[in-house]
Amino acid sequence: MKTVLLLLTVAVLNLTGQDNDLAWYGFAWYAGARQMCDQFLKGSGSPMEIHWRSFATSNTFEKVVAFYAKAKVKDMKKEPDSVTFHLDPDTVLSVHAASPAQYPTCENKPKSGEKTVILVSRATRR
Repeated sequence: MKTVLLLLTVAVLNLTGQDNDLAWYGFAWYAGARQMCDQFLKGSGSPMEIHWRSFATSNTFEKVVAFYAKAKVKDMKKEPDSVTFHLDPDTVLSVHAASPAQYPTCENKPKSGEKTVILVSRATRR
């Protein structure tokens, strides 16, 4: 019985890890981040589809940017109100201050005390 429980626990942990990797498209998962949005955009008359997800954290903008800068992502672009990291031309992670909302949003918003929003996206050409 203990062996079955152990195997079940390992299987669940593996599935959870796979889901985190899918949610973050190859970027490191930011511990403690809460998912807010999960959206698909399809361009009219365009073969491109963009899947994006946003996450909120109580950590500061600077702390989140430092975490991803340490990951040695090759392409990092600093803007006045955000920092964007590219794994490749179609896979992007951007870090934003939670307020004001100068990033794509959905019905879910950052909660009180959540200071930073992380947006991950991947474009797919069909």
